[in-house]
Amino acid sequence: MTEGEDKPGSALPPPVVGRRLSKRVSVNRPATWSHDEGSIDGTCRDLSGNGCSLHTQARPPLGVSVRVTVHLPSGPFTAVAEVVRTRDVGGCEEVGLYLKHLDQENLAALHLYLAQQEREQAGAATEEVEVGTELGMPLTP
Repeated sequence: MTEGEDKPGSALPPPVVGRRLSKRVSVNRPATWSHDEGSIDGTCRDLSGNGCSLHTQARPPLGVSVRVTVHLPSGPFTAVAEVVRTRDVGGCEEVGLYLKHLDQENLAALHLYLAQQEREQAGAATEEVEVGTELGMPLTP
């Protein structure tokens, strides 16, 4: 049994100083991670330029390298990632991955998708403010 497997949720120290380097966006996209024991399907819940969170039915050991593929609308991107966090969330495993290696093509696809998502989410927030203002609703800080 490796360190952290006997606990409901486990985490390794962040692979870099500080917390996240990139803003995370909610994506809810199909994903697959693979390791020596085979491939496991799941859902990528959120994604950033240096990490992601997956919901799957299996818990990989902390610290292990996995190959993760996230199926974006523009096509899949694949990266080598390190498992930095695991925890049980309502009958499935939430797996936190640090993206260690992406080739140039996959990196460009990831950055393009994240930029599009951030613009869409910012646009949705702006629309909510505009609608609230038009309806005479007070804006809260």
